[in-house]
Amino acid sequence: MQRMRSNIMPLRITGLTLLLLLSVFSNSFGRTYYSRQSGLWSVSSTWSTVGYGNATNSGTYPQRGDVVFIGDGHNITMNVNSVTASITVGQGISGSLIYSNYLTFLMVIAGDLTVNTGATFGYSSNSSRMHNCYLSGNLINNGTVDLYVDANDFVNLTFNSRVNSVVSGTGAWDLNTVTLYKSTLKSYRLEATSNAFEMAIRNLVVTYGTYVHNNSGTFNVNPSGGNLTVGPDAVFESRTGTMHLSPNNDYVYLQGELYVTGGTLRIGASSGLQGLRYDQNGSQIPGVTISSGSMNVYGGITFRSGSSTDPFRFSQSGGSVVLNTGSTGTSGNVFQINNHASSRFMLSAGSMTLQKPNTSGTSVADFDFCGSNGLISVTGGTLYFGNSSTANGAVFTFNPYSGAIMPDTRISGLVSRAVTLAPMANATSNYQFKSLYIELNKIFDNRSASGTGSDAKSMTITGTYDGVRAFYNAGTFTARTGTVILGGSSAQRIDGTVSTTFYNLTVNNAAGCDLGLTTNVSNLLTMSNGLLNTTIGAPIVCLSTGSSTIGSSISYVNGPMQQLVASTSPQTINFPIGKGGAYRPVILAVLHSSAASVTYTSEMFNTSARSLSYSLPPTLAWVSDIRNYTITRSAVANLSNARITLSYGIDDYVIDPNNLRVARDNGSSAWLDLGGTGTSAGTGSITSANFSGFNTYFTLANVPGGSNALPVEFLSFNAMLSKEKTKLEWSTASEFNADYFEVQRSIDGVSFTPIGIVRASGFSNTLQQYSFTDMHPVVGDNYYRLRQVDRDGQFEYSQIRTVRMFKVRMGVFPNPVATNTLRISLPSDQAEAVNAELFDLSGKQIARLQYSGFDGSETGFTISGSIRAGTYLLKVTDVSGQVWQEKVVISL
Repeated sequence: MQRMRSNIMPLRITGLTLLLLLSVFSNSFGRTYYSRQSGLWSVSSTWSTVGYGNATNSGTYPQRGDVVFIGDGHNITMNVNSVTASITVGQGISGSLIYSNYLTFLMVIAGDLTVNTGATFGYSSNSSRMHNCYLSGNLINNGTVDLYVDANDFVNLTFNSRVNSVVSGTGAWDLNTVTLYKSTLKSYRLEATSNAFEMAIRNLVVTYGTYVHNNSGTFNVNPSGGNLTVGPDAVFESRTGTMHLSPNNDYVYLQGELYVTGGTLRIGASSGLQGLRYDQNGSQIPGVTISSGSMNVYGGITFRSGSSTDPFRFSQSGGSVVLNTGSTGTSGNVFQINNHASSRFMLSAGSMTLQKPNTSGTSVADFDFCGSNGLISVTGGTLYFGNSSTANGAVFTFNPYSGAIMPDTRISGLVSRAVTLAPMANATSNYQFKSLYIELNKIFDNRSASGTGSDAKSMTITGTYDGVRAFYNAGTFTARTGTVILGGSSAQRIDGTVSTTFYNLTVNNAAGCDLGLTTNVSNLLTMSNGLLNTTIGAPIVCLSTGSSTIGSSISYVNGPMQQLVASTSPQTINFPIGKGGAYRPVILAVLHSSAASVTYTSEMFNTSARSLSYSLPPTLAWVSDIRNYTITRSAVANLSNARITLSYGIDDYVIDPNNLRVARDNGSSAWLDLGGTGTSAGTGSITSANFSGFNTYFTLANVPGGSNALPVEFLSFNAMLSKEKTKLEWSTASEFNADYFEVQRSIDGVSFTPIGIVRASGFSNTLQQYSFTDMHPVVGDNYYRLRQVDRDGQFEYSQIRTVRMFKVRMGVFPNPVATNTLRISLPSDQAEAVNAELFDLSGKQIARLQYSGFDGSETGFTISGSIRAGTYLLKVTDVSGQVWQEKVVISL
């Protein structure tokens, strides 16, 4: 339905006016006219087609398509309706073009109007004449443009046609109505670079087109013209300086668009009783777009009366918007967008500030956007509730929507002034923030500001305000019985200067969440998805009224966690803890003799309990080599008894659950056996017997004769000498991701060399046995160890085993050698020599002896007669590859 547009002056287009307008675009051969002398426009003797003051005129007087120049000292009177291409008044000293008072005239200029220094364009008679000037191009005034005499004598100036126009110059102005009528299109601009031009306008009418304020001055648009209506085909743009729409009226009715690309745009009277009211008229959706600069609305932004279902579009990619800054303020919404499918709220950068709440109270939401039906896109920018001008005790409200994300939200103002943000009266819906920041002495309350709204509303925080922090508290967070959900897609942090107590806190962020300071939960911590990373200085604490879910392998507390107990009733505590990808929850059952508050602190470590080197009782063979738990309690002497349940997984290598136990340290240097039996092999849990003492460490343990490796462990590794060879044998109780065993040997026990590879079973919960034979141990001590290598490249070493190889001499006959035959005798198990070589004492090979036969106990070799007499080193290799050597003397 078309609505009436207030404050829009209708443009009266008569048949003659239309003919003149159309003639601008008709084809014609244009002449250039110069003023010859002062005179009437329609008299040909006034003009020359050659030059200023020349008598030659090949035409008549300027008409459509002609270019006009009026010279210094020439005063031309407009006495007919005219159409020209462009007009220049004055050469820099004087000259004038003045409307006649004989009749009412229309001047149409298809191009530019230029008024040079000392020149004048206008009307100066008091004869009740109301003229019009239609200008398509630019208006450059460095002289005087005087179009107003009194309320009955003036020239209305209209910028028309589908071109952009610029008003510039340093001249003087006096104007009546200036109209922007860009031929039914709003995309064409009138850009005012002269503030003097704007200050001289008595009434600005924008029917079609974009008005651009682009100068450093202040432009008060229609200060006495009543409430301003920005029509559906009109756009106002602030580029520099200040533009103030309806400075002395309560309303600006927006049917078109407002742009802030720089400078300051102000809306309404300084009292701020109303502000900007949008109102759809036709198909155009009213909207505000801010990319830079600032927008100050003395009242609020909401719908016009009778337009409660109209759409509105708000987009901000920079700059600042400050709302409700007036001395009184609005009684309506401070910011509101109707829930319409075509409504938009787009915020990617910049800030929006609500300076004061509405004056009607908490039943009217201060902030309410199209959270049910419109499109909301919040990727940046900050929404502030309060600033340095906000009064002490101010209470802001918002309308919560479960499916819409509010921007990064900050409760702000002077430190000395308390400011509160809460859901509006009777609100029951859950809501979402991109982030929430509570400044010092500021309050966020989950309870509806008034009425009967629910205290159990949930707040989901979907992002961060700085790439890290999602929730920052330096004031007061009143959780009531609500739930805060960390539900972002990138890592989030809870931080601040004040430890926040949440009623329910849910971690539902696969990227994980961090704590920047101690954070409390008074009812329930829910580990749904993602890790909650804590430190000793910033733990998660379940208060005595609170508890935690047990978590899962994809969601647990990665770091220390605390639980307070203040009860004499039996208490079961869930610690959903883990670390380094290993989820290992703990369940602790305690009974206290008094209700004095006790703090239990639990954390899991992927480090060896054996490395503590604590002594073992006779009932335990070893403790875990892969992880331990620290679980401490504050020094309150009220523990009657406790019982603990530890969990284990594949990498704990539990293959014998019946022989699994829980161990606890005694506070000094020994392990205590707390009993228990594992629930299953591989993955399961074990619950200890009751105990009454608490120190620091808990871990899994294995009884003597049990086969729980805790983790992969060489159950046996032996080395033995057999027939001059070393036989290595070892076994494992279980394997996880094992690839191979590298057998290493050393002659000094320090530097080891690989001598063989044995493939591992890989994954096993049963006993596996392996062997390897060193065929060539060295004479003397042989040191052996195993390097077990996993498929991911990790490895560990076995203990070292030692075998001593005693030297056995070979027999050489005869020695000295006096014949061509040399006979060699080896031990019976290495009976046959297959190769013999002679070396001189410097190590140079002299000869390879010829094999001559084997008779069952001795091997014969023939020595060539060419070998000189002397002492040599004889090296002999047997069938097994063993090398023997002996000095021989040859005397042939």
